[in-house]
Amino acid sequence: MKYKATKTILSIIALITYTSLCTANQHFPFGVFDKSDPYQKFDKKDYHVGSAKWMTYRQEFVKKLKKYNINTVINTPYKNDNHTRFVLDTFYNNNIKVIFQPGNPFNKKSSISSPGYTVDSVYQHPSIIAYKLWDEPKTLEKLNKLKRWYGLIEKHYDKPIVTAMIGELMGESSTGKALNVKGDDKDIAIAAWRTLDSKILFARHYPYRRQYDLVNWYKEKMKMPFHEWCAYMETAYKGRPWWYIPQLFGKGKNKSKKSYWRFPTSNETNALIHTALANGARGIIGWGIPTYDYTKKPSRKMFLDENLTPEVARDGSIPMNQYGEIGRLTKDHADLLLRHKKANIQFKGTNNEVLKITRTDPKTKKLYMYTVNLNTEKTNIASFIIPEPFNITHAVDVYSNKQLNTTINTKGTEIVYKLTPGEAFFVQLD
Repeated sequence: MKYKATKTILSIIALITYTSLCTANQHFPFGVFDKSDPYQKFDKKDYHVGSAKWMTYRQEFVKKLKKYNINTVINTPYKNDNHTRFVLDTFYNNNIKVIFQPGNPFNKKSSISSPGYTVDSVYQHPSIIAYKLWDEPKTLEKLNKLKRWYGLIEKHYDKPIVTAMIGELMGESSTGKALNVKGDDKDIAIAAWRTLDSKILFARHYPYRRQYDLVNWYKEKMKMPFHEWCAYMETAYKGRPWWYIPQLFGKGKNKSKKSYWRFPTSNETNALIHTALANGARGIIGWGIPTYDYTKKPSRKMFLDENLTPEVARDGSIPMNQYGEIGRLTKDHADLLLRHKKANIQFKGTNNEVLKITRTDPKTKKLYMYTVNLNTEKTNIASFIIPEPFNITHAVDVYSNKQLNTTINTKGTEIVYKLTPGEAFFVQLD
């Protein structure tokens, strides 16, 4: 009973720790899975972990992260604690937070160090804001095993724990048909969050596949369109915050059946992430940079290649640059992005290819419209009308300070605007 009470207290502390960290310091987690090492079986480097060349690479890697406004990484510990501390110290000294990913915490002989049996100070490094355990559990049996893993870490450490879930399987099918996927298409996410009492809902959703996109979505592989899934995530479990894992990779670049996971363009990256932000995502952690030996898997492309060079998309754009620009926006507007909520009102609008979500700031009571052009290949003109009682006369995009055209008529205030392919506005209404 004493252990259960202690575990409950630590669980509450974990949620408070996360909430106060993000709000007090205005830290909006924007980052990547650090897949550069120690997975050398995937990416054969010409140096060894711990060597001078490896240390130089790790420092250059951090410089690259900062260039693209990345402030958070998911990192795996090394067998040698000195190597782990070097990596964590390098992140910490450059104001980059870490989501730490241990191996099986029950396995004393694990080749990757584990925190479960005794308190290990490396797991209390000041750079760490959370722990990540496992990816995409699909059965109740695995959930119960994972719950035991959570318990072992929660016994000693007070940071929240995240586990990545599969977004494409979540919710009720919009078509009423079973998905054409390997194994069961059953949604286990709610059961997982309930079993694990997740403090942060962490999920991937990769909509860019073959010829499909955010307008023409892949009904055989997803239960609902991406923008509907994002709305689902905001209220999925106890109002807990959600972090989104966008795809920073692809197998093939062209819109064709051969590109099962299609490498996104800059416009596609922009629309994807702003759709998540429009629905209250409190963190963006992209998968992943970098991981594979390109000589062995030439069709698999990451936003940065094994030499940390940005990859070019099919339209000539460099999506890593766009990812970095979104990182700048989340940094500059972290306070608002960590607070805004869905408003209980909706305004009439035009053009279904343009997402329009009414938001509000609980602190200032101001009203906003987050709008995204889901069409990443065509410019769209859209509008919405705000009824007269709201007395709105100005509309300004908080990201660019661009003033939108407003017209006051008998119906209220009509706002008409143009969005280039994949463009997004976060419009403050006054």
